[in-house]
Amino acid sequence: KMSGLILKDVFNLMNQGKQILLMLIFFGICFSGTSGSGSVIAMCTIACTVFVITSFSMDETCHWNEYAFIMPIRRQQLVLSKYIVSFLFSLFGIVAGFVMSVAIGAVKGEPISFEVLLSAAGTGIVVAMLFTAFLIPITIRFGVNKGRFVIMGLAAVPVLIGTFLGDRLEGMLLEEGALDDLLFFGVAAIAVLVVLSYFVSCMIIKRKEF
Repeated sequence: KMSGLILKDVFNLMNQGKQILLMLIFFGICFSGTSGSGSVIAMCTIACTVFVITSFSMDETCHWNEYAFIMPIRRQQLVLSKYIVSFLFSLFGIVAGFVMSVAIGAVKGEPISFEVLLSAAGTGIVVAMLFTAFLIPITIRFGVNKGRFVIMGLAAVPVLIGTFLGDRLEGMLLEEGALDDLLFFGVAAIAVLVVLSYFVSCMIIKRKEF
């Protein structure tokens, strides 16, 4: 059952292959010349993660949920499949961004720092996890159309927080050990947030009428 749910979304999204490819090429061209190869990987990862919204849109268009709810499929499985699909597309974004970064570096004749690429891949997957933690429960609760406006509003929150903290932390130096601890607890907190997001999504879909 779970594999079928995952393959359904993967095959549906693969039908958007041309649009995804054009989008990734666009990001590759834009960010390779300004922010470096690391940004290409990070942006490709985040962009591919957001495509999980497209899977929700396709489900709404064909009234998939009404059909799924009369089948021997648990609602928790429907939710879990979305998180897995989001994770798979995040990995796809990492691979695509990595390949594009290496290709762009070879064309431009620039040295390729695999350490930078791996760091960017890690940053991209962490941010993608954070996006997923909010995207899925909001989309389940409000639907695709209304959910987009809620997500746009919430997107401003981390920007404001980052600006607020950046102004106050500017010039402060952290010891290497302290920075490693900060990164570790940050990643752990996001992982916990994703787990909580899953249970919240399950609670929402149990109460939702389609």
